[in-house]
Formats: sequence, C-alpha cells, structure tokens
Amino acid sequence: MSKLFIAVAGNIGSGKTDNGQFDNEKFIFGVSGAAAFYKREMLESIKYKNEYLDEDLFLGYDDVDIDWRSKLQGWKTLYDPKAVAWHIRSASLKKAGRMWTFYNYRNRYLVILKNDSLLDMIIDSPHILLYEAGMFISMILDRQLLPVLSDLLRSLPSILKKRRKTTGKQIKVRSFF
Repeated sequence: MSKLFIAVAGNIGSGKTDNGQFDNEKFIFGVSGAAAFYKREMLESIKYKNEYLDEDLFLGYDDVDIDWRSKLQGWKTLYDPKAVAWHIRSASLKKAGRMWTFYNYRNRYLVILKNDSLLDMIIDSPHILLYEAGMFISMILDRQLLPVLSDLLRSLPSILKKRRKTTGKQIKVRSFF
C-alpha cells in the first residue's frame, strides 16, 4: 500500500494542461489539506484523543494521514471535477528551507509506520526498497539522514500508540492501488 501512494502522493492535474482528462468524477485515495471538506462523522471516527490532525506531524503529511486513516475506517473520498481550488504550494515555507525538508522526510515515514499494515509493507517491499534507496540518497545529499532517523526514533513511541488506534478497526485499503 505505501509504495505507490506515499511515493507519488500528489494532486490531480497539478502542473498539467487541462484538456478534459480531469473531467470525470471518481473516488480517489484522498485530498490535499489545502482544499478539503470533511464530514464531521468521518473526523470523529479517526480522532485520537482530542486530535483530528496528528500533532506529531507538524508541517506536512497531516492531510495524507487523515486520508489514510479515513480509508482504514471505510470512508470514501470523491473527486469532483467541478470543484476548483488555487493553492500556492508552500508559499509560506520558502524561508523554512531545511526545516521543511526535514519534516517532509520525517513525516512521510511516520505516516507509513502509523497506517500501513506489516503485511502490505512486506508485499510492497521490492517497490518500497527501490524508492527508499533514492530517498536515502536525497536525505544524505540534504544532510538530513541523521536528524530524520534520530527524530523518528524519538517519535516512535507516540506514533506506535496512535497506530494501535488506527489499525484497530480497519478495512482492506489495497484496492485503491
């Protein structure tokens, strides 16, 4: 499950010319947090203590986490081509630089550890390992590998507690891939 989704999480049509290929309503894995509408019942079903957005995921991937948790609880996400949103990606983060890079790497791993099943990780391991080789090279080049790994270890107990809640009552999600 984690291999393709987390590796290529993106917005439909982002950076592409619209020639009508985005005109069909369909169910998708999730939506960008920049323009999301959620049912209250869905948010209540995925809440951990008083958190809807996971407070361990400061600065990124919180929308991916909500999408994944909602899927595990059986909720569906509908893409409506008539809905339009304009979002200047990371406009407020231009000065954040290294901090944004750090959280982008770290939160990606936390979301996978929190939501993906061990069986799916094993099944997907060839794809995951290939993608992760590139990620590790990027982290080394960005001088983020040690800080990310260190913070992952520090964050692991909290994420594992939340994982028990997330994976306690879940449905099969692989059908999205």
